Amino acid sequence: LVLMRCGAGAVDVVVVPHAPAFGAELELASLERRIEAHEHERMRALFPEGGLFTLSFTGFAEVNVAVLHPDDTALREHVRGELVRLLALSENEREQAPFSSWAKRGSWRGVILEGHQNLLRAGYVMLGGADDAIVDAFHRTSAALFAGFVRSPSGALESFWGRTWYVDNAVALESLRLHDVLYGTRYSAALERFRDAIVVDDRLGLPVSEVSIGAKRVLDGPRGCALSWLLAFPAGDGPEGAHDRGWDRYVDAFTVDVAGMRGLREYPRGHRGTMNVDSGPIAFDIGAAASAFGIAAARYHDDGDALGRMLLPLEILTLPSITLHGDEELFFGQLPAADAIAVWARTVTRWDAPKPPSSTTVPLLPTLCAELALLVPVLLALRFFLRALARLSAARDASRDRLTVSRRLR
Repeated sequence: LVLMRCGAGAVDVVVVPHAPAFGAELELASLERRIEAHEHERMRALFPEGGLFTLSFTGFAEVNVAVLHPDDTALREHVRGELVRLLALSENEREQAPFSSWAKRGSWRGVILEGHQNLLRAGYVMLGGADDAIVDAFHRTSAALFAGFVRSPSGALESFWGRTWYVDNAVALESLRLHDVLYGTRYSAALERFRDAIVVDDRLGLPVSEVSIGAKRVLDGPRGCALSWLLAFPAGDGPEGAHDRGWDRYVDAFTVDVAGMRGLREYPRGHRGTMNVDSGPIAFDIGAAASAFGIAAARYHDDGDALGRMLLPLEILTLPSITLHGDEELFFGQLPAADAIAVWARTVTRWDAPKPPSSTTVPLLPTLCAELALLVPVLLALRFFLRALARLSAARDASRDRLTVSRRLR
């Protein structure tokens, strides 16, 4: 099946649905090309961190692939160059909402942007990068992050002014752990404190999503989008010896299995919630973000059975396609942030102890048939989702602006 995708006034891609995905290298080649064309910038209109996440998760995936091929010097050199470019582009996100809301506090831009940049720097150094400016920024930002974590009453840093989501700290904490690996510092004390201080839901035994300053009140309970992301990093491991305990509890409480495929709920069984910019689309209780980040968590916990079951709907619903450039896109190239998160999730590994992926099987014929059958419904759903996400993002920005104004008035 050959289709045409219309770009800005021109048809620029021939798409051929296929299964399984052709591989991380083709997806990363596509992301590199589209970032060169500044397509990450339009992701800001869909969700606040969209521009940054397109850049950072592309970089994280590049490092994942490079550390799994330690003898490929050409690949490592290429990835180092890409990380330099991604770090430079990420500087532009400092003056974009929501990160620009930190401007009154000086150059600091919150744990999300500072943490994502710092993990990109960690990857650069892990691959042998020696640029003085990047290495110095890695040392400086790591020290600042560590000082902030030590001072924080909740053990976590604010995502935005007055708002603390645990999951937003996972990337920054991983950058500190890797700084210890590379330089022998003791910043992992912040990671241990975070794990000890995290508030856990009494019923589920899983971390809540959002807490007030000082963690005195729970503002939002366990959510699939947050738990999947958190459990894909050491920050979600919990106390010593509990590496897989949280993942097992999460799978028990949030899994939905249908016809050999697996999705993850956005809200635990018995709880109803609404779609927002964090959850992505929710259908039959299954959350898009929870399921996408869940692939990364399954990889991190080496759960081959869960990984295979979750990869199948990814292959079907994202309709992977080959472009005229010879690279690969998901969602017909409309959501580069989703492409970046998907390729990162499928390649997740610890950079200091890389481990090849568990063997999984995605059946070719059923996947291809399902892609063809779902082509039109998925396109319609994608159109609806893009419009809904834009409305939700606008509402979230307006709410944040009102909150900032009220604080200034007080």
